[in-house]
Amino acid sequence: MSKLSKIVDYLELITTLKYSITLKYYILIYIYVGNI
Repeated sequence: MSKLSKIVDYLELITTLKYSITLKYYILIYIYVGNI
């Protein structure tokens, strides 16, 4: 059970990182396009 919860936590961490990286890229693109 603890092993399963660790896997779930790991998946949540990966998902959070993916979302934050994607969000950073969107913000960078938005700023870049806004400066043109």
